Amino acid sequence: MRTLDPKEFQDRLHQEIPISSQMGISVVEVREDRARLKAPLKPNINHKSTAFGGSVNALAVAACWSLITSYVELQGLETDYIVIQDSQIDYTAPIATDFFAIAEWTSIEAQAKFLETLKKKGRARATLLARVSDERGEGANLKARFAAQLIRLKDQR
Repeated sequence: MRTLDPKEFQDRLHQEIPISSQMGISVVEVREDRARLKAPLKPNINHKSTAFGGSVNALAVAACWSLITSYVELQGLETDYIVIQDSQIDYTAPIATDFFAIAEWTSIEAQAKFLETLKKKGRARATLLARVSDERGEGANLKARFAAQLIRLKDQR
């Protein structure tokens, strides 16, 4: 399984999505089939001493963005953009400690179809899943659809 250097990818994440730095997000791993990010509770705490829902959502979205971005890069492709189109998150339990998100493809077939469409049409959409947990277990799960477009030369636009 091909991977990217977590520290290098973390620097990119913080540059391209500045809030990730303010949240203290760190990249644990980025592979073709999975991305794992973590965040400390302290800068993401709410008035009940648990993780703020917006921070939980942001970590899950950042994990999905990291997965699809690293996957495209590992294929040797460059994009104009990779953006979230829509998402749904379910909060299943309070998160009371440092927390992490694991993003994955919905299936191997969906991953292959995304790449095939991206190469053929220059743009594609993918649905990704992320689970957010703390040391006690799962606290939220996210389903998000992302859109990507390859870089096009001026005469192709």
